[in-house]
Amino acid sequence: MFDREEALLNIYDAYELDKHGVDEEQFVVGFDGWEVVPVVDKGEIIGGIVISGREVHIGITRTPAPKAARLITQVLNRIVDEEKVATTTVRQSNEKGLKFCKRLGFITTGGPDESGVITLACYRSNFK
Repeated sequence: MFDREEALLNIYDAYELDKHGVDEEQFVVGFDGWEVVPVVDKGEIIGGIVISGREVHIGITRTPAPKAARLITQVLNRIVDEEKVATTTVRQSNEKGLKFCKRLGFITTGGPDESGVITLACYRSNFK
């Protein structure tokens, strides 16, 4: 069994949320009730995928090896199969996050809103 909190804290680190004043404990508690899938690379948890219905957020601390990248693709496509679409949000100022989402197959569907958040959707991922 994986450590749910370790996967969430890797997402926290990937998003550099400490720089935005987000408390680690509040971040972890905020995902109560969400499915958490760890992203494991060479036996080490390097991130995670959090899922609630069609909403998904992915955070990884380093570029994954092909096996870990396939896991991300499989999870996204499972969501698409079940929900018809996977959705996420990214801050407009997070260029790295937007680029990663586009590599995963997300397209912009809205925003940025008044707080600078862009909404994205994925209808099929071919991330490698």
